[in-house]
Amino acid sequence: MQELDDKKWNNDVQVLAMETKGADSLRQSLDAGHIITLPRITSQATSLGVVRVAEKTYEYAQRPNVTSVVLSDEEAAKGCCLLAEHERMMVELTVGVNVPVCFDGFLQRLLASKKTITKDSKVVLVVCGGNDISLDMLMAWRMAMVGSETVQESTTSMTARVGATGVTA
Repeated sequence: MQELDDKKWNNDVQVLAMETKGADSLRQSLDAGHIITLPRITSQATSLGVVRVAEKTYEYAQRPNVTSVVLSDEEAAKGCCLLAEHERMMVELTVGVNVPVCFDGFLQRLLASKKTITKDSKVVLVVCGGNDISLDMLMAWRMAMVGSETVQESTTSMTARVGATGVTA
């Protein structure tokens, strides 16, 4: 956010603040209208989770170009599988939560009132972390998805949950 300010891009660039349910201290703070402290992180995506969001982060998240998005651990796991399948990269849940918005028009639905996404739009995913992942974990998530629905069907179903103040799975 500081770099966007420095470059004077803060009004032109839309930012999605992605969290998993159970590690969503930012979203819960935004909903409450003040910073809250979660009793504990209940999400499996723990490596970047915090029980209390920083004041500056909370301040940034209130800007009109920021949208809070909360997805389930299962959707984050599907994102990990999608990234492995399409980009041959293994990532942990804290990264995987970013991926589903890139499929089936989900990003356009999130930003519909703010920006039009076209094939020429530039979209940047922050892909950081990755120590909390193994082939065994990825295979278990993949097997769980095969048992319930295909990855493609799953990402399509996520697009229906866009709300005015953000998204919750």
